[in-house]
Amino acid sequence: MSKVQLYQPQPVSIPESSSVQRVFPKYSELSDEHRQNLDSRSIFYDVFFDESERRVVGLGPELLNLGRNLWPLRIFISGQLVTYRIQPIKELVFFKTEPVDTILPDQFDVVFEFKSFSITVTLESKNKIPILEHNDSNRLTLTTLQKDNPIPWISDWITWYYRKYGVTRLVFYDNLP
Repeated sequence: MSKVQLYQPQPVSIPESSSVQRVFPKYSELSDEHRQNLDSRSIFYDVFFDESERRVVGLGPELLNLGRNLWPLRIFISGQLVTYRIQPIKELVFFKTEPVDTILPDQFDVVFEFKSFSITVTLESKNKIPILEHNDSNRLTLTTLQKDNPIPWISDWITWYYRKYGVTRLVFYDNLP
């Protein structure tokens, strides 16, 4: 696990001009101060093109109340309306479009047309994401999201998974600038 590849995710967030935001349930273990620091504007942490499946894929936080505030959603790839599927997985949301049949340029636009606003992200048609690269020597990959964790803690965490489970590759999203 000594090779580091940096990847710039393509997030989709609610514009600051919109009054829509994620509302978190009042969990007893969360203080009001902690609840205020939670991310209330991210829709998808990352959107990318999976070249092997020819699909646009996204990963984001639990939608909570956002579904009723943002839907209906229409997704356009290079101007073409595409169908998609959104699937909740524990506290995350995973989506992917149907396979794209047309030849895409090296870079192309994906437009997310929500109920009250639209967001455009530019994606690359060639995989730039380490987890999508096929490599037989990297059979056990751990993917995670980190938020505001100190580097020594992350380093210890990686070492633990390497020793305990033999993880040979790690892909993690971090909110560091």
